[in-house]
Amino acid sequence: MDKLLILRQKRANAIAQMRALVANADKETRELNAEETARYESLRSEAEKALDDIKREEELRELEAAAPAQVTASGPAAAARNEKLE
Repeated sequence: MDKLLILRQKRANAIAQMRALVANADKETRELNAEETARYESLRSEAEKALDDIKREEELRELEAAAPAQVTASGPAAAARNEKLE
C-alpha cells in the first residue's frame, strides 16, 4: 500500500478518535477528565507526527520527480561520483 495513503489514514484515525473523545464529553455536558485529556494529547501527538511524515514524504516525491533520471535511478551518491568524473 502507498506510504502516503497509510500516513493519511493514520492521521485521520487519530483525529477521529480525538473527535469521539470530545463528542462523548459534550454529550455528557462535561469537560474531558484526566484520562481522556491524556489520551487526547497522545492522539494529537500522533496526528502531528503523521502530518510531519506526510509533508516529508510529499517533499521527497517532489524532489525525486524534479531530479534528473540519473540521480533518481542511481541515487545521490552515484550522481556525486559522476559529477567528479566530468
